[in-house]
Amino acid sequence: MGMMALPVLGALLTEMGLLGRRIGHLALGIAGINDATLWIVLALLLTAVAGQSVGGPGVLASLLFVPAYLLVMARVARPV
Repeated sequence: MGMMALPVLGALLTEMGLLGRRIGHLALGIAGINDATLWIVLALLLTAVAGQSVGGPGVLASLLFVPAYLLVMARVARPV
């Protein structure tokens, strides 16, 4: 798996005239899902590494607070 900048992919697809076609939408959608998946995996790995230095309960607390944090960011911070 590799990460690619989505704006670069969008510019390439636009330049090639593929952004309005099905293959362009498919490529951009797959790249977005791939990018999101890799960021989530990176966050989980960093949480696990930080939890090892703090102790076992730190990891559990971090993993429980992440969904709450995302919910607050999506429902409160985004509309503001």
